[in-house]
Amino acid sequence: MNIKWSKRVFHIMSRRYSGNYDEFPGVISRSMRNFKSSFKDFPNNAVLTLAIEPYKGHKGQKNGFFYVGIRFFEMPNSVPQEMDMIHLEGDYVYVRDHLNMAKLHTYFRSLEKWIAENSHHHRKDPNGLQLELYYPNPSSESGLDIEVCIPLKRDDENKMNH
Repeated sequence: MNIKWSKRVFHIMSRRYSGNYDEFPGVISRSMRNFKSSFKDFPNNAVLTLAIEPYKGHKGQKNGFFYVGIRFFEMPNSVPQEMDMIHLEGDYVYVRDHLNMAKLHTYFRSLEKWIAENSHHHRKDPNGLQLELYYPNPSSESGLDIEVCIPLKRDDENKMNH
């Protein structure tokens, strides 16, 4: 698995959804279909993006939020009234591969392991959303590639900020 780390910028036109963490797989799947169906012609080359609030492990934390949207490589001139524009910027560790939903947890576990082995931590600020980006790829069996991104806060940043 080819894990990479770099400074990244994401502009995502999206809608916000929420739900119970135990029900996230079904809620997210329905929300992604709902988002795509809200367009008369969903662009074939669009990068469908899922931005998820990471589960923080609190005993009482049952609900979370996520955004479903389209990634733009430059800020659009206008955003429809029912959409939000999210701007995320910072260091990310990520992996990209042909889409295979059975491997999704493996990607996240591998990235988590890399973070721990390289003395980094998750960002906990509002930009700390984990991302799944779905890129069109006609040569992939599923027709898509997936990129999983986790925002980083390096240990040396922690020392500088304290």
